[in-house]
Amino acid sequence: MKYSNIFTLLAKDISTDASDSMNTYTKVLDTFNAEVDADELAKQGIKLGEQPIILPINFAIGTSWTLGEQTAEDTFLTVKINIVDPKGKELGGPEQEHQLPAGINRLNINFNNNGLPITVKGDYVLQSLLVDRAGKVLAQGEYPFIVNVEQHKKA
Repeated sequence: MKYSNIFTLLAKDISTDASDSMNTYTKVLDTFNAEVDADELAKQGIKLGEQPIILPINFAIGTSWTLGEQTAEDTFLTVKINIVDPKGKELGGPEQEHQLPAGINRLNINFNNNGLPITVKGDYVLQSLLVDRAGKVLAQGEYPFIVNVEQHKKA
């Protein structure tokens, strides 16, 4: 089979219609803006840029894949997400395992998230990987996005 990523994206919300299984992507995101409390980070011994922090932001990740042809038998696949910071550091992300029934040739997998790992402001990349049971990467996608994070001190 010729697996490929149709798209990978970030959105404010993704919903799936129960009657026709079609997805609705609300407010596709390409930039996250946030402020962090420098004093609070210092109290926790955290220095932005040296270790990841989690921004409490709700967002969804949408992925769509084509398998090239219909599966002849049940097929086990995993979708893995990885966030890469501007310096190339991998910050990880969620993953989902799926047992696909025979006769499937497309796959849409969505993730709801309530936190975004970051290290510094700048250009990030959301990587999506479609992986088989043996861990072999069958296809991958990327989605660039920007994080604008400013540190402030309480007055």
